[in-house]
Amino acid sequence: MEDIYLNKLKKIAQEKGLAVVLGSRLTNQELTWKDLMSKVLLSFSEAQKELRCYTEEILEGDMPVEVFFRMLYQQTKDKKPSFLEAFQYQDTTFIHKQIAYLVKENFLHSLGISAVDNRLSLALKAASCASLENTTWLNGEISQEDFSESCLAVTNNKFNSLCPAGTRFFQQLESCEAVLVVGLFPGDFAWRSIYGYLTEYAKKNKTIYWVSSHELIPLTHIVSLSGGALINEPVSKVLKEIFLDSQAKLPAEFFQGSEEGEGQNISIPKKFSIFDEKETECCFFFASLLNFLMSRRKALDLLSIVITKSLQEKKYDLLAEAHRLTGKIFLEQGRLEKSIEEHIKAIDYWALCEDETNMAAEYTLCADNYWSGSAVEKSLQYYGEANSLYHRLEDNRGIAEVSAKLALICDSEEDYDLAQKYYTECLKARTNMGDHSGEIIAYVNLGNCLLKKQSWEEAKKYLENALELSEKFHDTFSIGEIYQLLGLIYMNFQEYTQSKVYYEKVYHFYQKEQDHISMPFVYCNLGHVCARLEDFDNAIKYYEQALECYEKMGDWQHLASVYTNLGLLYSNRCEYRTSEDYFSKAEEIFAAMGDIYNLIKTHTNLGKVYTLQGEMENAIECYRANMEMQIQLGDKQELANTLIAIAMVYLQTKQMDKTITHLQKAIALYDVLNLAEEKKEAAQILSIIQSKMANN
Repeated sequence: MEDIYLNKLKKIAQEKGLAVVLGSRLTNQELTWKDLMSKVLLSFSEAQKELRCYTEEILEGDMPVEVFFRMLYQQTKDKKPSFLEAFQYQDTTFIHKQIAYLVKENFLHSLGISAVDNRLSLALKAASCASLENTTWLNGEISQEDFSESCLAVTNNKFNSLCPAGTRFFQQLESCEAVLVVGLFPGDFAWRSIYGYLTEYAKKNKTIYWVSSHELIPLTHIVSLSGGALINEPVSKVLKEIFLDSQAKLPAEFFQGSEEGEGQNISIPKKFSIFDEKETECCFFFASLLNFLMSRRKALDLLSIVITKSLQEKKYDLLAEAHRLTGKIFLEQGRLEKSIEEHIKAIDYWALCEDETNMAAEYTLCADNYWSGSAVEKSLQYYGEANSLYHRLEDNRGIAEVSAKLALICDSEEDYDLAQKYYTECLKARTNMGDHSGEIIAYVNLGNCLLKKQSWEEAKKYLENALELSEKFHDTFSIGEIYQLLGLIYMNFQEYTQSKVYYEKVYHFYQKEQDHISMPFVYCNLGHVCARLEDFDNAIKYYEQALECYEKMGDWQHLASVYTNLGLLYSNRCEYRTSEDYFSKAEEIFAAMGDIYNLIKTHTNLGKVYTLQGEMENAIECYRANMEMQIQLGDKQELANTLIAIAMVYLQTKQMDKTITHLQKAIALYDVLNLAEEKKEAAQILSIIQSKMANN
C-alpha cells in the first residue's frame, strides 16, 4: 500500500472522517448473488423442460440480481424464500471482527453494509457492541425479522433500487471526508444503485478508495474520478495499517489475526421447490424476466399460455397479473388502447379475487395510460377510483402516490385550489409513513402551488418546513429548489437582503453539485436582487456570467432576456448607449425567433432609450413597428398605450398636431374597450396640452 494513500487514510481515520461500504465478497470463496441466481434458474428449468430454451437467454442477459430475486419474491410471498438460507452463516470472519471492533470503538464516520448475510451481526454480538447508531444495512440483514419484506418487496423498493435505509445512508455521507469500499463488486445486490451513489460522490470530489486485487473498469474509473486509489492488498492488512496508530484503543486480535484459510460454511440446496406443482406461476415468472430483458415477443408468447392456463385453472389472481404485465408490454410497444384494455380486464379479475389493493394499483395504471394519452377526464376518473380505494384501505403509500398525480394534473389545468387539496393529502400520507424524502417533495410542491395562487406567506411556511427537514435528514435532493423559491418570496416581499442570502446559498450549493444547467438561473436571480439593492456592479457581473452560460448552451430565449435585463440596468445608470446596444441584441434574437410579444417589449425599451438620447425619429420608428404588430395581434389596449407613447415623443419635438391626433386615437380606443381610468388620464393630458396651446 503506497505511503501517500496510507498517510491520507490514517489522517482521515484519526479525525473520524472515514466512511466504509462493506460488501459480501471478502475472499474468493463466498457465494455470490449471481451464482445463486444461476442455481435457482437452472433448478426451475430442470423441473419444467419447456422453459429450458429461455434459461440461457436470461442468464446471458444483463439481469441485475436484485431484479431477479425481487420478482421471485413478489410471486412467492406466501412462503419463506428458501434461497435466503444461502446467507445464514454459523461463524463470522476475521475481517468482520475487525469491522465490529471499529464500530464498537466509534472509529468510523459511518458504515454501510451492502451484504445481507449475518457475519457482521455475529461479530458485533461477539464484540458486545451496544450502539449501532452510524451502522446501516443497505439491503437489510438476513436475521432481521422483516428482512424479506424490507429487502425484496417491490412495494418498498423499485425492482433495481436500494432499500429506503440504503438511500438514507448515502444521503448522509455528505459530511465524511473519504469512503473506503471493501468486498463490493459488480453483480452484487443493488450494485448499480450503490455504484451510482458512489459516482455522484466522486464527482463532488469525495475521495474513494477501493480494496480490490482486480483492476476492474468500474472500480478504476471511480477512484480516478475521485482522486482516490485502487488498493491491491488483503482487506485485513489495509485495516491494520490504517488504524495502526490506534493500537492502544483496539484489542490485540485486531492486529494479530488473518483471514487466511477462512471459507464459506454454508450448504446450498441443489433443488429449489419454490414452484413445485405451480407450472403456470413459473411460466409467468419467466415471462416477467424476459420482459425485463426486453425480449417482449417471447414474453407475450409465455403470457398467452399463462392466461389460457390460469383461466382453465380458475387462478384469477395470476390471470390478473398476466393481463397487467401484458398491458405494460403493449404500452412499451406504443399500443396504448390495447394496454388500457388489458388493465381493465385485470381490474375485473382483481375484483373477483376481492383484492382491493391490486384493484387500486390497476386503476392507477389505467389512469397513467389515459394521462399519457392526454385523456385528462378519464385519468382523473381512474385516479379518483384508486384514491378512494387507498383511503378505504388506509394505504398511505398508495394515497401519497395517487394524490400527487391528481395534484399534478390539477396544477397543469390551473385548478390550483384542487391541486392544493391533493398536495395536502399527499403530504399527510408521506408524514404518516415517516417518508421524510417524500414529505420534503410534498412540502415543495405545495409551496409551488401556493405561489401560483399568490399566497406568499403560506408558501413561505411550507418551504421553510421543507428546508428544516432537508437539513435535519441531510436530504439535498430538493434543497436547491427550496432556496430558489424562498429567494423569490423574499424578493416579492421586497426584503432584498434576505432574498440575496437564499440566492447566494443556492449559488454555493449548485457550484458544489457542479450543476451547470441550473447555474445561469441563479446568476440571473442574483443579478435581479443586486439590481434591486442598487449594487449595479455585482448585478452586471452576475448577468454577464449568465450570458456566458447561455451562449455555451445555445439558449437564445434566455440569452435575449439577459440582454434585456442588462439594457434596463444600464438605462437606470443613464448609460444609454450601452443600454441601446443590449436592447438591440435582444431585438435581433426575438425577431429571429418570431417572438412578437417580447419583440414589442424590446421596441418599447428601445423607444424610451432613443427618446432619452434625443433620437426622436428612431424612437417613433420603434413605436410604429409595435403598432403594426399590435394591429395584427388585435391587441387594442397595447395599441392605445403605444399611441400615447408616440404622442409624448411628438410633444417633445413640439409637433402639437401629431401629438393631439395620437392622443385622440388612444382615447377613442380606451372608450371602445371601456377602460375608464386610462381614458380619463389620456383626456387630462390632452386637455392640458390644448389649454396651453390656447394660452399661447
